[in-house]
Amino acid sequence: MQRKFNRTSAIVASVAAMGLVLAACSDSGGGDSESKSPISIGQVGNYSGPVPGLADQGKGLEAWVKTVNAEGGVDGHKIELHTADAKGDPASEVSQVTQMVSKDKVVAFAGMGLTTLSGSAPFLEKQGIPVIGGNTSDVTWAVKPDLYVPGSGLIGTYLQGFAAVPEGKEKIGLIYCKESAGCTAVKTVMIDLGLTKANGGDPVYNAEVSLAAPSFTAPCLAAKQAGVQTLAVAFDGANLIRLAKDCAKQGFKPTYAFGGTVATDEVAASGVVEGAVSGQSQAAWFKTDGEIGKHRAAMAKYFPKDPVTSNTVAGWVSGLALQKAIENALADDPDSKLTSEDIRNGLGKIKDETFGGTTPPVTFTADGVQEQSLCGFSITVKDGKWVENGTDAICPPDTVKTVADKAIATLSKG
Repeated sequence: MQRKFNRTSAIVASVAAMGLVLAACSDSGGGDSESKSPISIGQVGNYSGPVPGLADQGKGLEAWVKTVNAEGGVDGHKIELHTADAKGDPASEVSQVTQMVSKDKVVAFAGMGLTTLSGSAPFLEKQGIPVIGGNTSDVTWAVKPDLYVPGSGLIGTYLQGFAAVPEGKEKIGLIYCKESAGCTAVKTVMIDLGLTKANGGDPVYNAEVSLAAPSFTAPCLAAKQAGVQTLAVAFDGANLIRLAKDCAKQGFKPTYAFGGTVATDEVAASGVVEGAVSGQSQAAWFKTDGEIGKHRAAMAKYFPKDPVTSNTVAGWVSGLALQKAIENALADDPDSKLTSEDIRNGLGKIKDETFGGTTPPVTFTADGVQEQSLCGFSITVKDGKWVENGTDAICPPDTVKTVADKAIATLSKG
């Protein structure tokens, strides 16, 4: 049966049952963990509409909520998860977020699977409600306050993906689609603002193409003629495979480099992107040990028909970061009813944290715009499967930071 999201809150922890327990224990002094107040959080994503590709964020977060609640909650506090489908509509997104705050009294949002958070950010800032994780490739996360990225920031994933410079393959090309502002932003950052050059690459070719083109033979031949060794591609997965096949027919087989969410098992198994590299904001979804292993087990239990992806991992890690913030907030008063300010203060105590090895070391503050990590995880295709390029996050040279700051400032202006 297909999972449905609607405006009525999807309550993971049963409030009715909790109320009965509270009533039964009202004379006991409140020491029992079952009498501790639940923590209400929200999650809004694009689960339908024109671009539903981020739906897995919500599934990953919900798997974390179900797992935590099955173990008794966070320090005895159950998590109430309210979810809604924005359907790719910015106005609906703002409406859903607003209603969750006013009606459901959520104290934080997490795993926000939205194309952009720009519509909701001003309201959330005014309310002082933190957002932990989601589609953090949106530049809004780098310029608006109280938005927390548990993983690599936007430029961090660029550096290991689009702007990657494999050893011995420094001559870089870029082919990007004209249909998406996200595609053109890759060109702006890599070429116009010099991120590729700052990362040690030599950009020798770039071209804008239409995804509706019947063939990509012409840009393949042009990139080959320019001597491209590593070809960054700002496409969706299906068109990336189509381009790689067209290039192969011309005897052009560069090392491909692309964004994190395009790195799927299907792309790796296509047979035409062997050696490709991609950047990941969190530890790779295909790992089977550690915290990712726990995530895989939870997905198999609660969403057995859904694959584990980089997006489900992002949702899960959002939950881990929220959990750490809640634990920090409850350290002095385990029985307290948490507010958004408490959650922000708990986030502000997170220093050099990797959440079980799932992120580069991240440090947060209690409020304000958060500094994003430039470190990221690198993966590559070997024998038709994704493998890690080392288990630790890779950090760029210090010279990259100036370019990264300029890139964020430029992208934030639209």
